[in-house]
This record gives sequence, C-alpha cells and structure tokens, in this order.
Amino acid sequence: MFDWFQNFLDWFYGLFSSGEKAEARKEDLYIQYLMNDPTTPELMVEVVPPNPPKGMDFLVQNYVGGGYPWDHSKGRAANCYVTMAQTIKQIQRYSPRPLQRWAATNTLLVVPQAGRQLNAYYDRRHLKFFYAYDREMRKDVYTSDSVDIVAHELGHALLDTMRPDLWSVQSLEGWGFHEAYSDVNAILALLGNDEIVNHVLKETENDLRKHNVVSKLAEEMGDAIYNITRGRDGRKPGALRNAINNFKYTEPEKLPQNAPHDKLAGECHSFGRLFLGAWYDFLVALYEHKRARGKTPKTALKEARDVAGLYIVRGLSHAPACVRYYNAVARAMMAYDKTKCHSRYQKILQEVFTKRGILRPKARVLSNLTWQGLNLKNDDDVMKSDHGWVVRSKKIETLKLSDHLEARTLVNNPLFNVEIEVPRDSYFEFDANGNLVDQIQESTEEVVNAARACLVQLDTQGQVGDGEDTMFAIVDGKLVRTHIE
Repeated sequence: MFDWFQNFLDWFYGLFSSGEKAEARKEDLYIQYLMNDPTTPELMVEVVPPNPPKGMDFLVQNYVGGGYPWDHSKGRAANCYVTMAQTIKQIQRYSPRPLQRWAATNTLLVVPQAGRQLNAYYDRRHLKFFYAYDREMRKDVYTSDSVDIVAHELGHALLDTMRPDLWSVQSLEGWGFHEAYSDVNAILALLGNDEIVNHVLKETENDLRKHNVVSKLAEEMGDAIYNITRGRDGRKPGALRNAINNFKYTEPEKLPQNAPHDKLAGECHSFGRLFLGAWYDFLVALYEHKRARGKTPKTALKEARDVAGLYIVRGLSHAPACVRYYNAVARAMMAYDKTKCHSRYQKILQEVFTKRGILRPKARVLSNLTWQGLNLKNDDDVMKSDHGWVVRSKKIETLKLSDHLEARTLVNNPLFNVEIEVPRDSYFEFDANGNLVDQIQESTEEVVNAARACLVQLDTQGQVGDGEDTMFAIVDGKLVRTHIE
C-alpha cells in the first residue's frame, strides 16, 4: 500500500515539476510532420511546433499542439499549422514590404476537415480543406494531408494580401497567375525543408529536369482524380499538376475554355501551368548556373530557391494589373534584377521567358515622357536605383460591358449588364538619365475584349451564383469574387 501511495505522490508532484522529468516527456509535444503527402510516408519528420509568424494571424481549427499521429484529426491540424507558420515566414522574407495583415480579415481561420467533397479553397476569411472517399484506395483522401494543397491555398491568401487588386478583376491572365503563384508557393514550402532538398537531389541524381517530388504537385489528390476520371481527360496518375511541362504562351481568350489535361486551356488552373513551368525553368537554370560555379548541389538548390522565390514575389509586387499580366510579371522580375541586382540573372530571365513566349516585344516608345515630367500619385509604386526607375501607376476601373459593346454582342449573357472591375494599371521604366525605355499602357479596346472573354467563360461554366459552388456573385449590382480554389 505504501509503495502504491508513494508512486501516486511521485506522479502527482511530477505533473507540476520542471527539469529533467519534463524534458524526458518532451517528445510527446513533437508534431509528426508529413512533408509532402501520404504517397511518400518516408518523408515524415518529428518537429517541435514552430512559433507563429509575426503578424498574419491565423487559427487552425482543432490544433492543440503535438503528440498526435499525422492521420488523427488533431495531427492533421498540427500538419496544417506547421505548413502555415513555416511558409508565411518564408514569404515574409521575400516581400518588399512587411506583411502584417490578411487582405480582408484580421485572423485567417484554417479548417482541415471542412466536409465531404474533393476540393479546397480560400474565401478571404478561411482556408477550407475537404475530403472524399476513394474507392480504389479504399480510404478517405484528405486534401489537408497534402503540404502542396495547404501551401497552394495559402498561396492564394498571400497573393491576395500582396495584390488585393487582383481579387475581383476580370483578367484571364490574372486568374491564371493566381493559380501559378499558388503552385510556386507549394514548391517553395516543400523546398523549405532540408530533408526535401536532400530527397530531391537523390531522387533526380542532381538533375532537376527529371520529374520529382517537388515538381509533381498534390500527388495523392491527383491519383484520386485519376481514379474518378480513369484518364478520360488525358490525365495521368501521380500528380494533380506538374511544374515540368512544355506549354508555350497563347493569349488565353484564344484558347478553348477547357481542354484535355495534356493541352493548354484558358481555364485558370490549366493556363496557370504555363507560368508555373516558366518559373520552374528559372529555378532549374539558377541551380545549374550555381553548380557550374562550383556550388554543391544542396547549396546551389537552396540558393536557387531563395533567388527564384524572391524574384517572383518582387515581380508580382511591382507588376501592373493589366490584360497581359504574365508579360507584366516577367518584365517586373527583369526590372528588379536590373535595378536592384546589377542584372545578375538578366540573361537567364530573358531566355526563360522568351522560350515560353511570355515576353512580348517592348512597346515602341513614342512618348516624350521623362522621369522628371512624370506626375506621381501618392499610391504609385516606385522601384528606384542608380540604374533608373520603375513605376506602377495603379488604376482599377469599373465599367459595364453593355456600355462598350455593340448591341448584337450582348445577347444571352446577363453579365454584360453588371458592373465589373477591369485592370488599367500603367507601367513605366526609365533609364538612369530619366528617359522612358519601356511602358505598358493598354487601350480601352484591349481591356474590354479581355473582360468580355472572362464574362463569357464565367457564364458558360456557371460560375456566378449565391452558393459555395460558384466563385463569383453579384452583390449590389457588382460582380465580386467569393472564393478561389
């Protein structure tokens, strides 16, 4: 009886003690972090819960810390928490200005098990991750089990924070870039783990042009969708999307709205693969550039990751909202390299974006505008250095297409009578002497025709309504985005 009582006292006092006994139980707090998704169980590590980022507050439903298996509801929440905390901190390092608050909420709520459907989305207040039963796998597939998917939806939220003007704007390339950047964010999240860096280099034998766990996005979800479609849409198992592709630029309104998975379409997820592929080309070229200069594979990949991550965040931050947004981001990335990095990677950027057909010919400068003669507004975005100046003059315009199109083109699309946002930013690049060397300033006709393509697509695909199944709604006579997937 005495021994039992003494053991009880030892246990009781141990609850309140510190020191070695507490340290001995520290492993209970570890998070079983699945660094990719359930298709690669070997890529799991135990991590101490990371501290939350400064600013960018978020709350993961059901998160209570470590100590749970990854496939438990609390373990699933813990995995979301780690991906969120690590990735936000990573992008904060790349951003030209502090990221302190989400675009439309103080605290972003993350819901790891939001209900039954094979989907995930961001709606400015939440990141919602769903799940569905896969008959082939004989189990529920949880989208929140994939770092790629969690980081992808987080990418939408981060891009919305950095460029809230893109949220409701009618721009097929703006929509496509939202998807491309979110996939880039997923790759950056994976490469933020040294274990993934080591795995990729071993998997590819140091050749990043080979398909790998980083280039293949959302493997388990890709398998689940393949099991449903049986590959009828040209899809193959192994990934939802792949950053290694050979797509070339075509104006999205000239593409079919939908196409087999191995073809490019105007739909945003399909068209996003073009810029994603170009960015991955840039990452690989940087890696090979650094390897050629004697860097070890691991050092070269980590440095390439940080340069490619920095450049796309700086590019999207300075690129003008316009119809040809892919070209705008590419030019802004090159301008950042020129003005801030002494044109260190100018040749690589030129080759990558030219090969993909993304870079448009520079406008023949007919204006006598100079830096000294430019009337800057308070909210203009200016990037300057000894090499010159880059200016994004911001302007999101609202209009009704019915005021700009002939009556015969208005048939059968009620959205033409709704107020919409269209991109009308201007972009100016001046050399060190203040002379204008490049500009982007699209005509009303270009903007109207591009907006028309957006509204035709939304109407055809039934993407305007009041429920969670549609991505746009009409509020007080204006077309606004409700969520993005």
